[in-house]
Amino acid sequence: MKKIFLISLKVMIAALTAVLALWAIRHFAITLCYPYPVDYGEGVVINWIRRVATGLYPPLTDVPPYLHNPYTPLFYWIVSLFQASSGNIFLSGRFVNFISYLACVTVILLVIRRRTSWAGGLTAALLFAFSPIVLKYACMVRVDMTALAFALLPLLVLDRSRSKFSGVIAGVFCACAFLVKPTYIIAAIASSLACADKERRQFLALATAGVVTILLAFAIVFMQSGSNVLVHLLFLNRLPSDFTHFWSMLARVAGIHPFLICGIVMFLANKPDRSNPVWWYALLAPLGILLSLKTGAEENYYLELLAMGAIACGLSLRYAASEARPVLIACLAAQLVLYQPIQPVPVFTKVYGQEMVGTGYSLTPTQEDRQMGEMIMAEVTNAQGNVLCEDLGYLVAAGKNSLVEPYQFAHLARLNRWSDAAIVGMIERGEFSLIILGADPANGDTTYFTTATLNAVQNSYTLKRIIGRYHLYETTNN
Repeated sequence: MKKIFLISLKVMIAALTAVLALWAIRHFAITLCYPYPVDYGEGVVINWIRRVATGLYPPLTDVPPYLHNPYTPLFYWIVSLFQASSGNIFLSGRFVNFISYLACVTVILLVIRRRTSWAGGLTAALLFAFSPIVLKYACMVRVDMTALAFALLPLLVLDRSRSKFSGVIAGVFCACAFLVKPTYIIAAIASSLACADKERRQFLALATAGVVTILLAFAIVFMQSGSNVLVHLLFLNRLPSDFTHFWSMLARVAGIHPFLICGIVMFLANKPDRSNPVWWYALLAPLGILLSLKTGAEENYYLELLAMGAIACGLSLRYAASEARPVLIACLAAQLVLYQPIQPVPVFTKVYGQEMVGTGYSLTPTQEDRQMGEMIMAEVTNAQGNVLCEDLGYLVAAGKNSLVEPYQFAHLARLNRWSDAAIVGMIERGEFSLIILGADPANGDTTYFTTATLNAVQNSYTLKRIIGRYHLYETTNN
């Protein structure tokens, strides 16, 4: 009976894996070449990739443009090397992240295989690779997947050698993770603690290489932008906490990945070798989600936790007694069931004047998303003069100047750290030939625009058309 049960579980896992693999392949095939933004953050990042040559951290003055660069420069530098001069401007950034995704899966596989077996490595790789959250950021012009790849590589490097040279390589990788996104410092801390406990010379090599790499990068940035980099990374990046959103997001992520989280607890309870950075990473990775307390945080802050959860689940096979294996296999099957792309599809009601059913950001762009993108791009491209758009991705794709990053500066205005008077004045004078909002301004304040901005749009502009969820306005001051 036990043998039949195990065979049934393995067949089930194979079937679940096949479904997830086909879903992932479809997602990558559609998203990689999708010519429009699939997420608001893509527009922000691609805007700075296009501005690498002119400066990544411009001064914030009293007149537009009002743009905020939230990240350190390495991702922009890397993608700009592959950025095509024409065509799909999103492709290079998505491709870099796709390669980073494959690197993360490979590192997880190799780290686990060395300690357990190919079965353990494949288990961990599957748990990470097919997570809906991982897939979401694996093929998007966001910095997180590349930062995660650099953060995981030291685990592999330090696992294979105790030499000073491996410490140097690991230090450079840790620095690169920080230079892609500063919040990815947990791997550097874990690697440093492990090296300090295992081999002091290796620790000195790691610390020296990491610090020197960061200093060299910032020397280049300071030569280009001066102290403006500190304004962007520190002053403009500070947003208030949102505990309600934090707990809601934590519950959502934990609900999809319960066995990965339990895997970390199980791994730590077995008290493995503390001289290895994997143990420290497992201990510290949950602290990373505290960074998602700020307003506007997304599931990208959970990528390190999910990677460590997958590693912990793979390593737990090493400590499990033979009689516990069927339970672990059943848990793997249950986790893959939770990954299945069986999600409720939002039902939209077509309102008067709306030209197509309302659509929004989804994991994989749909045909309706593509149609909406085509219609909006046509409007933006044909507009004469300045365009104010909720999603910067459409402006960058159309070669238009971005005068304000709506989301960040709307929040800064609410905190009285920036004044929207100049943008409101431009709207009242009809200086924008087209304004694209993601919601009806009559419904009140949104997270992307202040009340003053929405009131100015209502008073000085008329509704031109509704495309999906977007409301397009044209000026009445002709």
